[in-house]
Amino acid sequence: MHINKLASKTVLALFLATTGVAVMHPTGVVKAYDDPSKPQYVTVTARYFSCANGKREDPFGPHSVNIMKRPDGNVFFCLNWEKESPSNESVYSKGRVSPQVEWLVNDFYSTDHGGERYRSLGWYGGDYWLYQSVIHWIASPNDYTYKLWDSSRQRYVYDHNITWYMNHDTSEFDPTVLQKLKDLYNKAMSIKSYSESEHVNNASRLYFASPSSKTDKLTELMINPTGARPSGDNGINYEGTLNLQSQNVHDTKVWSEGAPDGVTITGANLNNVLNDTNLTVKIPYNIQKQNQKSFKVKAEATWDKSVNVGWAYRSNSNTQNVTRIATVSYPVKVNTETTVNWKTRRYLDFVISKKDMMSKPVAGAKFVLVRKDATSNNTNVQIPIATAKKEAYRQINGELVRGHEDQSPYIATSDKDGNLSFNKVLVEDFGMYDYYAVEVGAPNGYSLSPTAIKMSQVGIPSPDVIKGEMKDSTNPIPTTGSKRLLAIGAFTTVMVIGAGGLMYYRKKKGEKLGK
Repeated sequence: MHINKLASKTVLALFLATTGVAVMHPTGVVKAYDDPSKPQYVTVTARYFSCANGKREDPFGPHSVNIMKRPDGNVFFCLNWEKESPSNESVYSKGRVSPQVEWLVNDFYSTDHGGERYRSLGWYGGDYWLYQSVIHWIASPNDYTYKLWDSSRQRYVYDHNITWYMNHDTSEFDPTVLQKLKDLYNKAMSIKSYSESEHVNNASRLYFASPSSKTDKLTELMINPTGARPSGDNGINYEGTLNLQSQNVHDTKVWSEGAPDGVTITGANLNNVLNDTNLTVKIPYNIQKQNQKSFKVKAEATWDKSVNVGWAYRSNSNTQNVTRIATVSYPVKVNTETTVNWKTRRYLDFVISKKDMMSKPVAGAKFVLVRKDATSNNTNVQIPIATAKKEAYRQINGELVRGHEDQSPYIATSDKDGNLSFNKVLVEDFGMYDYYAVEVGAPNGYSLSPTAIKMSQVGIPSPDVIKGEMKDSTNPIPTTGSKRLLAIGAFTTVMVIGAGGLMYYRKKKGEKLGK
């Protein structure tokens, strides 16, 4: 890195003002770097120094450099060794430097963003020499030696590029400094793409979350995980809620992909969904799910990405190319997705109550449950007991299911409050059916009801508990051993005994009169 000999005294870099791009850094400090496209008018600081031994050496030492500054305090780094530095001249946009050099430029400015440089000698000038040396090492590895006039000693002196020292003689380098040079070089050479080297000023965020945990990305939305009744629109739709989290993006679109017909997403204009918006996914209860395992909900937005980059400039003369930090912005499409799965309603629960003519609960009544196709006939339905037992639900593995006629029908018995239940009645499909509770055993003192309890149009949208009631239309019939029979028997016995005694009395009395 050399200067034109006309620039013999220290001057500040001068540049042509360009449009600044304001950037909010993680520290909250607004920092502005220039747009790289316009020409820059620069001059250089004409003071050589080296830090090979860990401290500043003036004016010469191993791989001497000079700092090219700008009035705002930012610097240029040169990309060549064997050419003179530009001096008092305009330089023009050439393009982005390699990811390796860009990483070095950005890492040198990491302190602007609340970070620390990857390697440091502990002071600004020393770090500039460290980073400039490695930039030379990477950007101009084949440049070795430069001859220039030393006015203080009135003779020519020779210096070498850092590559020469690394390959020939490192004896003048402090071991700690040498190791930091190598560490920095190896780190820079590990950078393979601009995604690794650029510094993002306005990090984007776009993901789906749970409304109860908005900081965690939701990879799967499981709707109705327990297989309960659909929770939305009075049992018509299974519903689940997604929360969209976004930052520094706009024109966010949300849609479903691979969803069955009838699935909808509500809660916002899906062509412009804002940050922290809750979206409801609705799945109709009557969707055939046998072949439909899951689907995706996706989002895409535009991110006007602002990044700090290393930008190269060239002059119209035969001088070095230089690079500096600059800010560029460009639109990027960002997207996210989550998988939606759901469970259909698994069971129906029925509660039946049995009462007598006086609306008092009847205990001990036995019922079976039968399912039939729905009908509009609401008249009294009579199902023969034999038919009812044949078609009744059976309990298999804790579930009430149809079929399995080789098993005994499941019979529910009313308790002291007159209630009985059929729980975990398996839902086979999304159809609507009529269910009948048929009495197959009457308690002592009661006759069987000839009419079944009908529960019409029952299916997935039905309430959590389907209720039915049977009220007897006749008084309890007397049965052997009942208290009523005992009373009647006792009364009859008394009457018989009384009549016999009267006849015996009259007979005896007549005999006496005849005598």
